[in-house]
Formats: sequence, structure tokens, C-alpha cells
Amino acid sequence: MKLFSNFTKVVEIVPPIDYTQKFDENIRILNDNDIHIVSVVSNPMGKPKLPALYTAQYLMDYGFETIVHYPLSGRSKVIVKSDILQAASMGVNTMLILSGDSHGQRLWDGMGIVDVIKLVKSYNIWAGVAADPNNINHEYLKAKVDAGANYFQTQPVFTVESVLKFLEELQRYNLPVLLGLMIPKSQSHLIQLSQIPGVVIPDEYLGSFEMDSLEEDFIENAFEQANKIIDVVKEIIDGVYLSMPQSMFKYIKEIK
Repeated sequence: MKLFSNFTKVVEIVPPIDYTQKFDENIRILNDNDIHIVSVVSNPMGKPKLPALYTAQYLMDYGFETIVHYPLSGRSKVIVKSDILQAASMGVNTMLILSGDSHGQRLWDGMGIVDVIKLVKSYNIWAGVAADPNNINHEYLKAKVDAGANYFQTQPVFTVESVLKFLEELQRYNLPVLLGLMIPKSQSHLIQLSQIPGVVIPDEYLGSFEMDSLEEDFIENAFEQANKIIDVVKEIIDGVYLSMPQSMFKYIKEIK
């Protein structure tokens, strides 16, 4: 299976509390803008949502390829194995395996990320793994690659300077790379993003915005900043992972 071709745009979707016309309209917008792969997150910020696997099935009925986020923290071995069985039976092709554990130890009474990657691979499911430009741990990255990881997805980056050396470091593993890009819609949203663990927003990026600008102008600038990065890295990565509020899907055509 080859998930990424040419330069791939993957868009993050947060499962809703229930499926409504608004949710359906948002995913139709993605379809209309030639977005064919969506990445389904699991309970972001610890808020209850419909299960990621359940939402993936819903999106597959619309014709999307799906990447299901699968954080391991707090899941027992039985739950992990049951979830992967469910994913395989549904026809999920790709899971992004996330541990929140920078050294690969076992989690709670569950399984370490290396164990889960091997299990996912045994069901012919692609295993994506995270790579953090702010905390490069080659021992840990190599352990994930040796276990059979198929691609890297990076934590969000905001400037060219913050990513080029990191991408050069990742080349040693010879795996596809999805570069994480967050697109803020307002000053308050940008501040909220800066408070997410693992998200580091450089002062240079913050300084590129007029914080009192109209939301429309703020969004236009946010997409311009994302495209500046894409212009530089497009030839050396396999695609981008775009994270934004679903109300901004109507602007997705702005991404090059």
C-alpha cells in the first residue's frame, strides 16, 4: 500500500459529539477541494467525543482514506488488541501510534509503542509515528523505525528555520514525512495553541501577526505563513498534515 503520492495534503478532523448536517457539510468541503485523506484525532484536550474508529468508518463511507490517531496512554493490553482488531475488520489502513512517552517504556498495564507498532503491522495496517522537532531523540526514533514504522508525522512547525535542520536529521531513516502545520484563526486561538503540550511557537511567527487584525485578515496571513514553509520544503517531504478549526475548511484551497 502507498498512502502518499506526489505531495499529499492530510487534514485533521475532530470527531463530533454527534453527526449533524454541519459536520457533513464540512467533510463535503474537503471532498470538493480534493482532500482525500483525513486524520481522525482521539479525544483532543481530554474532551469526550465520538470514538475515532467510529468516526473513521463514517468518513470512509464518504470515500476518504483515513488515518486514525491512537494514543496508548491509559489503555490496557486487552483494549489495545481489541481496538486493532476492530480497525483491521473495518478496513482502516493507517493508524498514527502515539505514546506520550519519550523513552518507550510500557504504559500503565498496557503496551509500549514498539509492541503496538509490531502488532499493527501484523494486521497489514500502516503505522505512523510522531517526530518532534523540539526534542529529537534518535534512540527512540530508531526504535520505532526498527519496529516497522511506515512514516513520520511531525509535531507542528511554524517557521522555515525551525524545520530545515530537523528534516535533514530525519533523512537518515528514509521514511515518508508528513509535516505538521497548524493554522490559527485568531489571536485567542493562537494563544490557545501555544498552551498545548509539545507545541512551540517561535516569537518570529507570533510577530508576523497584527493581533488586533480582523479575523479574515488574520486567517489570510496564517495561510500565507503556512505556504511559505511549503514553498521551501515541498520537494523534500511527502506531504503536510493540516490542523485547523473545521470552520476554516472553506479556506483549504489557499494551501498550495
